[in-house]
Amino acid sequence: MPLKCEPEKKSPYACNHFAVLQIGPNTKRIEIPAVEQKLKQRLAHGDKVYCACGHEVDEHQIGKAKAQLMEPRPYAEELLLIHPQPPRESSKQIKALVDNLRNQASLPPCRHPIPLSHPAAGFWFAQTPEPDAVPRPSWEHLGLPRAGSPDDMALDIVFDS
Repeated sequence: MPLKCEPEKKSPYACNHFAVLQIGPNTKRIEIPAVEQKLKQRLAHGDKVYCACGHEVDEHQIGKAKAQLMEPRPYAEELLLIHPQPPRESSKQIKALVDNLRNQASLPPCRHPIPLSHPAAGFWFAQTPEPDAVPRPSWEHLGLPRAGSPDDMALDIVFDS
C-alpha cells in the first residue's frame, strides 16, 4: 500500500533515513556509523546540516536515522521505500564485455567449403529458373526413338504365342 503524502508534510518517499544521512541505498551498512560521526562533527563545529530533501536536521535525527539503518527490519523497510537501483558496472568491465562480445560475434577469417553428400543438394540453395529461361529442345534433338522404329522395337518385350 503506498504511503500517504500530506500537503503540509514532506514526502515519505523523498524524506527518509537515507536522505537524513545524505547517503544512497548502495552504501554499505558498516559505513553508516562513520557517516553519522562526520555529520555530528559538522554540527559540533556550528555548521548547518541539511537533509537531502531540503530541511535542516539535528543531532537527534541523525542518531535516529543511523540507529534505524543499523537494524535489519527498518533497513529493509527503507530499501523498499526508496527502490534502489543496482550499482553501475565500472567502465573497464563494460569495455571488457563489449570486446568479448565483438570477438564472439565475428566470423573466423577462413571458411572451408561445405562438402555436399548428394549432387542434387545444390538445388536447395539455387533459385528456381523461370519456365522460359531455357528453350525446349525438339523431339529430334532429344534422341529418343520413335514408336515403331527398330530402336523402339528392341526395347519392347515380345512374347511368343
